[in-house]
Amino acid sequence: MIGAWKGKTMAKATKSKPRVDLEDAMLAQSFELDALLNVLESKGVLTKDDVLEEIKRLMVEAVRAQ
Repeated sequence: MIGAWKGKTMAKATKSKPRVDLEDAMLAQSFELDALLNVLESKGVLTKDDVLEEIKRLMVEAVRAQ
């Protein structure tokens, strides 16, 4: 996945401020989340299964709230 992103720039210059494509922002967020999970798992703070269980719980809660 990193190979597909390597060499691309996140921001595109405009007169007022840089613009970030949604795809690039989502990809960057995915890398950041994966890195964070890897560090926390390597330190024994949590497992990826713990995270998946929490994601499922939050999804159920969101559906109930609708």
